[in-house]
Amino acid sequence: MVNPQQPSSDHADTLRGWLWTITRDVLVISGWVLLVTFLFLSVGWPRWAFYALLIGGVVLYVWATGR
Repeated sequence: MVNPQQPSSDHADTLRGWLWTITRDVLVISGWVLLVTFLFLSVGWPRWAFYALLIGGVVLYVWATGR
């Protein structure tokens, strides 16, 4: 008999996969933001280029991982 209080293996695997995905996304996007910020602070390029590269990189990451 299955204990209803104990989560199933499938549920635990799903939760673990979800937590890993969220952690990976936060780390990758945070790293991208830091890299672009430090690059633009050291080079002094225009603000529009900073935002274009920042948003473009995040959109590209979401597109690549969402396939």
